[in-house]
Amino acid sequence: MEIYQTFTRLKPLSVSTYKVEVLNVPKDEIGFYLSYIADTSPRGYPFLLEMAHKSVVITERDIEKVGEIVYPFGRSPRAYLNE
Repeated sequence: MEIYQTFTRLKPLSVSTYKVEVLNVPKDEIGFYLSYIADTSPRGYPFLLEMAHKSVVITERDIEKVGEIVYPFGRSPRAYLNE
């Protein structure tokens, strides 16, 4: 198995640099794959990583939903301890 490693920026003015490992691809085809990733990377961030990031970020609203289920009366037991 051939493994190639390279560092790349997906857009010219991109802040982030990514380490990319390419497995079982001829060396002369690596540029094609990197171009494909760059074309599907809004603002220089890989689209699939951006989708994954958006789906796992816990927002304040998510915390409120959990609180409504765990403490349905609007106040947590901790709030009573602070009085």
